[in-house]
Amino acid sequence: MSEDQLFQQHVSCRRRKLLEEHAETGVEFEPYGEERQVMNQTQEREAKTVEGTFDEPAGPRKNYQDNIRVAYFRGEGRDDQSIAERLRLPLGFVQACKNPGSIPIPKQVPQYIADHGLRCLEHGIEPFRPAVLRRNFVNSSPGVLKALSSSLNWVAAPALKRDYVTGEVWDTGHRLLREKASCGLHTGVPAVDTAIAKIVEEYQIDDPGAYLLCNRYADGRAFIAPHQHDFWSATFSFGAPRVFILGQRALILQDGDVLVFGSQRHSVPKMPTCTGERISLSLFWYPNWRADCGHTEEQIERWHRGSEEAAMWAAKRTSSVEMLTQLGFEVDVIVAALNDSGDDVDAAAVTLLAKGCVGQNSADQVKALVEPEVADATAAPLLKPKNRWRNKK
Repeated sequence: MSEDQLFQQHVSCRRRKLLEEHAETGVEFEPYGEERQVMNQTQEREAKTVEGTFDEPAGPRKNYQDNIRVAYFRGEGRDDQSIAERLRLPLGFVQACKNPGSIPIPKQVPQYIADHGLRCLEHGIEPFRPAVLRRNFVNSSPGVLKALSSSLNWVAAPALKRDYVTGEVWDTGHRLLREKASCGLHTGVPAVDTAIAKIVEEYQIDDPGAYLLCNRYADGRAFIAPHQHDFWSATFSFGAPRVFILGQRALILQDGDVLVFGSQRHSVPKMPTCTGERISLSLFWYPNWRADCGHTEEQIERWHRGSEEAAMWAAKRTSSVEMLTQLGFEVDVIVAALNDSGDDVDAAAVTLLAKGCVGQNSADQVKALVEPEVADATAAPLLKPKNRWRNKK
């Protein structure tokens, strides 16, 4: 083969590769108020596989937040050199950082978000921490999605409006295609509750008002408009992959992923070609709840008692699910049977077996597997979850 032929072959291969990379793959999404966008193969692959820590994109918002974070680490006794290395900032930028009280708030940072960061700084809580995405964090399965879909109390989600100065939110009276539900920090689905408990432990979540806000998207028509929180969230994703826009970055959250983030602007855009169901569970908490929330000592004590009872119930539920799994049923029908029987594992076993014989087990055999029951407990914390936007002093 001549050099000219080799060159032409190289050019042809390169052209084909570029066309493949930029071909429309069908991953379409519609950012709120914008035109439809389509990911090419490279973008789709990146959106599905990228993970780890996400820094803010460069700009006035990042500069402001970095200045506040520098002040926090200086308060921790760190020198400018170590701060620059930790935050991956130029040493000159760190050295030029001023007193947070004298920094003008850029228009890219809503007043209530700036106030949140300054309150965290004042009370020794690290402000404006970067988001973290962990893939396959939950040991999920199709049964997990079905269990969550059937066991939570879903209602049509309200269309909300926010005052971007005060942060206050109100219901417009309209209802969306998306559905919502809320509960304490246990769902009764062991794989999900185990993952939630890991995040609670890792992030040392002790906010008595922490709770789960759950969203169900029947298909790609359901969405969430861009918004920001003045608290932290851990969003667990189950079911169909959906585009999730974090700041200016388009991610694709998949079954079992968890994204932990703070005040970053985020949304779930429409995806016209998506026909599958997705459920997200968002664990909401105030890291600075002692200053931000008006919990009384009595409420805190009730929360501690409720947390202990809920943990006992979750342990009992996990044991029951493990035993009933030996019958060969999927987790969704097991969870439904336990819910219907008030967590009576024997009654649940009889219900499951009545639906059809599985293997060689019988109700008597299942009963023989049951360990002595732990003390009766309820799933719901005694401190009723409150709306995160209104649970303030």
